[in-house]
Amino acid sequence: MLTNNTTSLKLTTVLLIVIIFSLSFLFIPIHKADAIILIPIIIAVVVDYNTCGFNVIWGCGAGGGGGGGGGGNGGASDPADAADADAPAEPDVPAEPDVPADGAASCTGPDGSVFAHTESQLYYFASIVFSPATCLSQSRVCNDGILSGTYSYPDCSSVIPVTCTGPDSSIINHGNSKLYYESATVVAPSTCVSESRTCSNGTLSGSFTTPSCGVVTPGFKEF
Repeated sequence: MLTNNTTSLKLTTVLLIVIIFSLSFLFIPIHKADAIILIPIIIAVVVDYNTCGFNVIWGCGAGGGGGGGGGGNGGASDPADAADADAPAEPDVPAEPDVPADGAASCTGPDGSVFAHTESQLYYFASIVFSPATCLSQSRVCNDGILSGTYSYPDCSSVIPVTCTGPDSSIINHGNSKLYYESATVVAPSTCVSESRTCSNGTLSGSFTTPSCGVVTPGFKEF
């Protein structure tokens, strides 16, 4: 509706210019030179209306400039985008620790190692065993934070044991024992006090040093 009203107003203006120009020939003396100048102006006004709809004379230049401005705005960045570009970067957020998809908890082994739910790790009964014995192992499985099994050593080595030398210079193999006494003789009714000394990889337990003991009767002289 606004476009139709504007077009009618422009058309009426053109007709008024033509009528005024025509009447000016009747009442106002116009030289031929002036007529030659005015006639092209009227023609230009009429042509401008037919081609641009008075856009040049009645704001076409401004509208075009506005259009250019619109084009310029098309090339300019959106203020909201500029604001986003100027906004400070978000601080880095520490990465969350890995959590199983089912939410199950991980386990910590006796040596401090951590393994996830359903994972297993091999542990040993002892860190060292003496040949010909072999290392005893156990696979401990994590089940939602609960670790199966009881073995606690992460590594095990099998070594050749060292023998022991008793106080009487006898050789005692690893794992074997020998009986020693507190003294060589005791007087009846006393009895000999003995001690079993065991060899463990070169270390002999106990403290008794006499390899044998005898009980004597009071008054008996040994020759």
